[in-house]
Amino acid sequence: MNRNNENKKNHIMHVAAISLGLLVALSACQNTPKEEKNATSQGSISATMSESKEAPAVTLRVIASTDAIYDFTKLIGQDRVEVVDLIEGDADAHHWEPTPKLLMQINEADLFLLNGAGLESWLPDVQASLTGKVKSVDLSDGVALRKGEEDHDHEEDHDDHEEDHDDADHDDKEQHEHHHGEFDPHYWLSPKAAAIQAKNIYEALVASDPQGKEVYDANYKALQEKFEALERDYAEKLKPYSGRSVIVPHEAFGYLFDAYGLKQIGLEGMLADGQPSAKKIAEIVDLAKKEGIKTVFYEAYGDDKEAESVAAEIGAKTAPLYTLEAESKEDRAKGENYFTFMQKNLEALVDSFGGK
Repeated sequence: MNRNNENKKNHIMHVAAISLGLLVALSACQNTPKEEKNATSQGSISATMSESKEAPAVTLRVIASTDAIYDFTKLIGQDRVEVVDLIEGDADAHHWEPTPKLLMQINEADLFLLNGAGLESWLPDVQASLTGKVKSVDLSDGVALRKGEEDHDHEEDHDDHEEDHDDADHDDKEQHEHHHGEFDPHYWLSPKAAAIQAKNIYEALVASDPQGKEVYDANYKALQEKFEALERDYAEKLKPYSGRSVIVPHEAFGYLFDAYGLKQIGLEGMLADGQPSAKKIAEIVDLAKKEGIKTVFYEAYGDDKEAESVAAEIGAKTAPLYTLEAESKEDRAKGENYFTFMQKNLEALVDSFGGK
């Protein structure tokens, strides 16, 4: 079977399964006694959003599509908001898709905060299932987005694509373009761009809960100061290494590196989709030897095999970098968040250049 057609068939089957599951779940809710509904909700993921007599009154219920959005919303809203991280744990944001249960959870919320810039490839399917109560907000508004950098030099057979290119229908083309996106969505890794995202969150909270403005104002001001301090730290510590190259797990660091004069060499492309070809690895090894690169980064929570392979070729070490596309429950329980992970990334980058 042609790969395009096979992918399209799988996509259609997945969407149909989600839609059917959502209809069944909604029907069950409508036909379930109130007491049974309440008991059932206690065991669901949305239990974190259920009301408690002992907890402070929550004004807004918010769904965050990324870990960074979750962190910023918690810091700004604090007790006035109840936030659910849509992609829990260390899942892959690029290849994640929602379940019918999560679709119901989104419909029960007041705000659905989205990274935007094409990160949420599953968004059209979800939007088709929204009832109208929840307000969706694209938090990339105001960010100067980078053009997406496609990397097709990985080990994947394109014969099927070329063989039937002329016969590919419009829907397949739209699906391909939507999946890859026009822009690089990883803007949150730049403190300056992340600060814009946080500003958009603040404005969404105030618009939905004007009575909480005084609380949101104070918390947002404190958050602005954290961003300013992070920007100063990055600028000061990375300034001596402007112009240097860094081998990263995938091309997610464009916004960050552009801001501080660094160049990313991705083991994988922007979407972390497909292993690098032998040709690309050879090119990376040659460049690393030429520039004296002594660290190959792999993605925290991810596989380090590719990094280890390249590192062995050039006599380098490996180290993790956080893309903040995922955060383990264990780390979150320890108090880790956007700012602690960004500080770890800064320390790892400086160390990779031989600095202190």
